[in-house]
Amino acid sequence: MAGISDRLLAQRLRELESDGLIERTVIPTSPVQIRYGPTQDGRELMTLLQPLIDWSHRRLGADAADQDEPPAGQAGR
Repeated sequence: MAGISDRLLAQRLRELESDGLIERTVIPTSPVQIRYGPTQDGRELMTLLQPLIDWSHRRLGADAADQDEPPAGQAGR
């Protein structure tokens, strides 16, 4: 995964698994595959956090639009 070291990713996944938010499944293939998925609590948490995520995206979009407009009184310069 880009932007995060393998060590830190593994640590975060262990923490989420320990907290009961994700479950780890080992698939006995060659090479062994590890899959992670949300538990019921994890899905419930995602549902609760989605409105906050949506709000932050709207705010970021509004901030980007504000930066494209010249400050008041400086239009047309």
